[in-house]
Amino acid sequence: MSPERERKQTASSPFYVPHFGPANYGSFFLAGALCATMTHGVMTPIDVVKTRIQIDPALARHSLLSGGRLIVAKEGLSTLLTGFRPTAVGYFIQGGAKFAGYEFWKKTFVTQLYGHRDAIHPLSLPHRIACQPGMIARRLGAIRRASLHFDQPLTHVVPL
Repeated sequence: MSPERERKQTASSPFYVPHFGPANYGSFFLAGALCATMTHGVMTPIDVVKTRIQIDPALARHSLLSGGRLIVAKEGLSTLLTGFRPTAVGYFIQGGAKFAGYEFWKKTFVTQLYGHRDAIHPLSLPHRIACQPGMIARRLGAIRRASLHFDQPLTHVVPL
């Protein structure tokens, strides 16, 4: 079979291993960054209310909803977004690094350890290799996010 025909057949195969470039990894980074920022950012108001319930004796017996209402009545709606900015920045970086890193390491592991021919055959790829890129990407993303906070003291919440 000619190399051109083999390339066309491989490209039309559902198990084709694509050749990603910087633009692709940039798109992966942006997708992961936006998703992580949105999902963690949406939880900021809930986290603010939960933390206040844990540390403020006046709110100790309130639910999330009633505690949130009291906080908004006393301090205003913008109080629920306390901490949103560092959360957004941290998870933007972590989510982007994790998503782009996962795609990079997955492709690298599969092609380097098993070769292109084995990479496109679904039954030849051992299941254990599927977890490795995700674990590496997660650790690198978490280390990057944690390094942004090295100058801030750790705070501990004392349970009531």
